[in-house]
Amino acid sequence: MIGENTKNRRLKIGFLVNPYAGIGGEAALKGSDGELIRAKALAYSDKRRSSDRVRAFFTALDKACDDIAWVTAAGPMGEDLFIDADIKPLLCVGDYGLAGSETEAKHTIEAAGLFMDQAVDLLILVGGDGTARNIVDALAIKGQNFLNFPCLGLPSGVKMQSAVFALSPYAAAEVVKSMLHNRLTHVSEQDVRDIDEAALREGRVLSQYYGGLFVPAEPRFMQNLKQGGQESDALVLDDIAEQLDELLDDEPDAIFLLGPGSTTAFYMQRLGLPNTLVGFDALEAGRVIACDLNSDAILALLKTAKKVFVVLSPTGHQGFLLGRGNQQLNVAVLTQLDKSQIIVIASKAKLLALDNRPLIVDCNDVALDQKFSGFIPVITAFNDRVLYPVKNCY
Repeated sequence: MIGENTKNRRLKIGFLVNPYAGIGGEAALKGSDGELIRAKALAYSDKRRSSDRVRAFFTALDKACDDIAWVTAAGPMGEDLFIDADIKPLLCVGDYGLAGSETEAKHTIEAAGLFMDQAVDLLILVGGDGTARNIVDALAIKGQNFLNFPCLGLPSGVKMQSAVFALSPYAAAEVVKSMLHNRLTHVSEQDVRDIDEAALREGRVLSQYYGGLFVPAEPRFMQNLKQGGQESDALVLDDIAEQLDELLDDEPDAIFLLGPGSTTAFYMQRLGLPNTLVGFDALEAGRVIACDLNSDAILALLKTAKKVFVVLSPTGHQGFLLGRGNQQLNVAVLTQLDKSQIIVIASKAKLLALDNRPLIVDCNDVALDQKFSGFIPVITAFNDRVLYPVKNCY
């Protein structure tokens, strides 16, 4: 359990940023691992998702930032973002990303070890599953005494299947505030999983267990382990597909953007059409007009098409509707969309597996999160819809 700090000692937090986390999402690159992919992502946009997420985290903490003894890494792995936020850390470690050099996994592993040497109370990692893997490696290198060390993931990646991340930067801030108020914050070991990005770009999902991290056991603020795979009841998926057929027939002039996931993939396979398992494909009048669209291509469609609908299925067991695995729907795209243009499909079994938890939106923008919150109809079978709550993470 964490959170029992003495009156004379400030909460000491190690804050470690993967500056490249999430940069491949809007470009439809399925991640940011590897020098070539990173170069493509940066050529598409030099905007750093991690910077936005850290700013949101600091904003949510507000004055509580001053009550924390921050230990961070030099340069883009933390220090630069503290300077932007006008927060003075207690200590900066390492020498990373200076003189234009790029940071790598080895730097994350090294910096995490340096944090351990500084006896931080909690390590906050800003990134995705790959960053979480690096922290598992770092703790293993430090030895047996550090394997149960408390960590907290601030979600900033493209693929986040691991159960070590807060729901959003705001949720991460709530966990930290709880510790500052000396509330008992229980921790439990949760899985770190990672997807083979190369296989993902070929339409194959190869996810494997990599290790575990001890993270706050706060179900209100932490995401669940992603569970995927084809629904076992093909009859239910056929029913959902029939309903989509009817919607397409009713809107012959509209473009339908089919989003990521096995539920939408089933529909495309049923039509005998090519499908991007972890991307967006554009369907018009029963034919595919574009595959694996990035955010710019989606934005162009929204500006030129008469009508556009986006078909989404929430992530299995986590319930994310926006903000996980579909970052091609970035702030610019979502600003152009109305809630009425979002078509949600999911079996009742998938919804029941959420155990009464709402669907979640984490759009990287407060106004957009509120815009897409509320209740939304979910197609669960032919002529069968349920109204299901959608919630932001504030």
